[in-house]
Amino acid sequence: MKDYIKEHFDITETTSAVEPKANRSTQWRKTESPMAILEPGKMRSDREPVPAGFTKDDADRAEIMEAAVSQRPTAAAARLATAGCEVFWPSPNTVCGAILDKYKLLGGPNSYLSFPRSNELVTPDGAGRRTEFINGQIYWHPDTGANSVTTHFAIEWGRLGWELSPLGYPIGEEDGVFGQVARIQPFQHGDLYGSSMGLAAIYGSIRDKWVSLGGVNSELGLPVISEQTTPDGIGRFSVFEKGLIYWSPGSGAQPITGTMLAQWLVDETLFAEIGYPVGSMYGDDANGWTQEFQGGRLYGATARPHGPHAQPREAMTR
Repeated sequence: MKDYIKEHFDITETTSAVEPKANRSTQWRKTESPMAILEPGKMRSDREPVPAGFTKDDADRAEIMEAAVSQRPTAAAARLATAGCEVFWPSPNTVCGAILDKYKLLGGPNSYLSFPRSNELVTPDGAGRRTEFINGQIYWHPDTGANSVTTHFAIEWGRLGWELSPLGYPIGEEDGVFGQVARIQPFQHGDLYGSSMGLAAIYGSIRDKWVSLGGVNSELGLPVISEQTTPDGIGRFSVFEKGLIYWSPGSGAQPITGTMLAQWLVDETLFAEIGYPVGSMYGDDANGWTQEFQGGRLYGATARPHGPHAQPREAMTR
């Protein structure tokens, strides 16, 4: 576990924001007078290039669907229109209802999402709906409404279990973090952060403790690794830019930073010897700092966070 943590303390400062790369057409427009049947040489795909990722057959089917929705000549087309669905050439997929409203609000095919690549799908819990796009997805749930998730953020969310994860469904859009080179997306039960150090989810008691300490403005900084299980299988911990927060049923959530963190990372036996922290550090730089653990205490000279190569200013004892 210590080696796993140490790897992520080699980076202590963010240098650039993590933004999704949009693969989109910025000049998208609806098809004018779409053809209701396939007529070779007269289709939109015969007059202009089909965007990458779609075939001429896709584009022709999309145009015929556009005509069906707009003209409602059949019962099938009437059902699509009644459901509030639209087609976005050259994608032969429909976007419907609240997901359609969100998609159009974001800019439709001209947004970072680009074109739809699926029809509306039912989520595994049976309660939600989602539609896939080239650069992300839009999820809808009756309790949260419709919100988009970039392909980039979906990597970590998916690893945790999508909407069945501890985060639940997204409740807002991805946005920048004020004063930080990072991004955040809120979910039902936590938040997902992205920075140059990677993606990290934070939720539950560890998130509550971090927020109480000041969140991104605390000495811990941004979360950089999602919550993990401790080696004893009892507790949990999250890694931040400049420290850790440990949680267990008997100790609650407590941070480790400063020279306590330096000792914790250097001495591989500490966790087995003294267990979980049961409180935050107390003291001052003039007289030293103390932190209580289940089986003992650590003493340090400074409360300032340390990086992986920082050395305590004086020998530590316990």
